[in-house]
Amino acid sequence: MANFSKKLEQATEEELYSWVNELDFRVVPLASDELTRRYLRGLRKSIRLFNKKSSEQTEKMIRLTWLIAGLTGVLVVGLLVQIYLAKIQVAPILSDQERNERQAYEFCKEPGNASLGWPDSIGREIPCNEVLKMIGDKYK
Repeated sequence: MANFSKKLEQATEEELYSWVNELDFRVVPLASDELTRRYLRGLRKSIRLFNKKSSEQTEKMIRLTWLIAGLTGVLVVGLLVQIYLAKIQVAPILSDQERNERQAYEFCKEPGNASLGWPDSIGREIPCNEVLKMIGDKYK
C-alpha cells in the first residue's frame, strides 16, 4: 500500500470516481480524500485569482475616484473664477446705476423740478414724485 498514494496522485478523475464507487473499504476513503484534495487545490487557485482581480479592480476604482475628485476641484476653481469675473463686470454697472439714482434724487429733490420727470434707461420720463418714492429712503 506504500506506493498506492502515488497511484492516487497520478490517477485521473474518472479512475478516482470509479474507485469511490467500488465497495472495497480500503480504497474508497483514499480515493475520496484525493478527489477532495484536488477540488480544494482548484478552489484555492480560484480564490487567489478572484482576489487578484478584485484587488486590481479596487485599485482602478480608487484611481477613478481620485480622478473624479480632481475634476471636481477643477470645476470648483472654475466656478470661483466665474464668480470673480462676474463680480468685476457687475461692479461698474452697479456704480453707474448708483450714480444715476443719486443724480435723479438730487434733481427731483430741488423744489423747482417737482413737476418735471427724470429719464429712465429706455428713454421714458419718470415723474419726480415716483423717483422720490422709489429711492428717497435710500438717500435721506
